[in-house]
Amino acid sequence: MESFEAATLASVDAYYAPDYGLSSMLDASGNPVSISTNNGTTAYAYLDGVGNVIVAYRWDITQDQYNLAQATLSGYDPSTLPGYADALAFAKTVQTLAVSQGLSANRVYLTGFSLGGMQASYVASQTGLPGLVFGASGLPGYNAAVAPANNFVNFVEQGDPIAEYGTDSTEVASAVVANPHMDHYGVVLDLGTQQGVSDLAPFSSAISGYSYPEVASGAVQVPAAEVTVLQNEFSTLEADYHQMSPYITDSNALAQSYGINPTQP
Repeated sequence: MESFEAATLASVDAYYAPDYGLSSMLDASGNPVSISTNNGTTAYAYLDGVGNVIVAYRWDITQDQYNLAQATLSGYDPSTLPGYADALAFAKTVQTLAVSQGLSANRVYLTGFSLGGMQASYVASQTGLPGLVFGASGLPGYNAAVAPANNFVNFVEQGDPIAEYGTDSTEVASAVVANPHMDHYGVVLDLGTQQGVSDLAPFSSAISGYSYPEVASGAVQVPAAEVTVLQNEFSTLEADYHQMSPYITDSNALAQSYGINPTQP
């Protein structure tokens, strides 16, 4: 489990990779395998030392990545967004490269936090690749009841407004979304309740009947004063409760409760 956490963190700061036994997958020219596009996709491929390849998608840091995340939350079908096509193409490239290096294409795994988790979820939905992600929202247009995936785990912190955003969430902030099907891909594991869970009620009720992304994108007309209230509340919730650190603590605690050693690949 720590390999997935480290790969996710290393997608932002390379310092974490060697510290947790990961090394960059190299191409035929000896260059680290990665992708970075203006469509909002940044990802890296890592080797974990026991023959597994972990593809880690970066969360939204740049404006392009932020735009892609907002488009996702606003209900745009990922198949229509170039950033998701880039993510899918990269995973397929890594699979091909793995085979060329004597590794199994079936030992390629996906991970990521926030936007990175959304991209990993989409790639998994298209390829069947296994993985483990943190804080990903539901996928617009995806219905988990149609094709449940048992080889992919999505950790969701209670009180995280991004992670709980989806039609399959029980939280009030996610009750109305821009797409009729916006389920989380894979097996959803709920983690410990954060203090922010009680703050979700005023967030969802600030503008009755609409979700934040719909309002922010201009899809609905709402008085400017109300939009400001909602944006401020949502931004505060995201800044305070949509962070990678709680996922590391709580997912490791959950693993240990099942007798699983989180330090194992």
